[in-house]
Amino acid sequence: MAKPNPDADSGTLETVRLYKRAQRRANENTPLVPTPAGKARGMTAIDEVTEGFAGRFVSTATLPVREMFPIDDRSTSLSFSIDEIMQELTYQDATKAYGNDGVHIRLIKTLATTSFLRILAALYNSCLRNSKTLRSWNETVVYLVVKDKTRREDSTMPAKDANNVRPISLVTMFRKVFKRLLLRRFNGRTWARMHPNQAGFRSHHSTMTNAAVVHALLESSRITHAMFLDFQAAFNVVDHVLLADVLRRRRCPENMLALIASLCFFDV
Repeated sequence: MAKPNPDADSGTLETVRLYKRAQRRANENTPLVPTPAGKARGMTAIDEVTEGFAGRFVSTATLPVREMFPIDDRSTSLSFSIDEIMQELTYQDATKAYGNDGVHIRLIKTLATTSFLRILAALYNSCLRNSKTLRSWNETVVYLVVKDKTRREDSTMPAKDANNVRPISLVTMFRKVFKRLLLRRFNGRTWARMHPNQAGFRSHHSTMTNAAVVHALLESSRITHAMFLDFQAAFNVVDHVLLADVLRRRRCPENMLALIASLCFFDV
């Protein structure tokens, strides 16, 4: 456990600036360079950032990490291996923005070759065992993106109103990696299967394919009528209680239900 250290924030701004600069790099292979102050001390960029973030927190733990979060957990078949986590970190796009904790994926990738990866594996597997995730993972930075930009040309219709924006949430990288690892565990489970005609929000599927199929069926007169429904803000108004009930009727394990609720439904 750690908490912010109010007495050690003086050197944080330069650290954050360094990683904001890294965020703007389009090429993952572009090397990071330290600040002038770091160069004068003979430090690398990663050493400088690590030092900067280290002073932001003070430890509140009295037990060693390995004792708090044992890695070799044989009580569940869902445990994440270090190799799996390393593979997922490699997959992550290094140009994506970070969440409100200020930790960039490039920093995590660099630390993946150290003992930090064992600590991360211990944390993730502890979340699995306890069916609960960190409270800070449910805190996001939300940006509002305008849907119909042509409204800007019409002074009578404001471009940014509640009906013409969609939210983009920037989650912490630790949560993002954990969710993708968890999704792999869901794939193939009977309770997590989708209807074969479901195309939206699915990898390797396209809603354009379904539209083309409907068009072909109408053209060939194999069907004569089609009804199109568009639910406004459908994703945002999903009844979480109903969704949990559907998963339960599909025999989703209770520990998985609790984990999904911790990630998606609750401000725990």
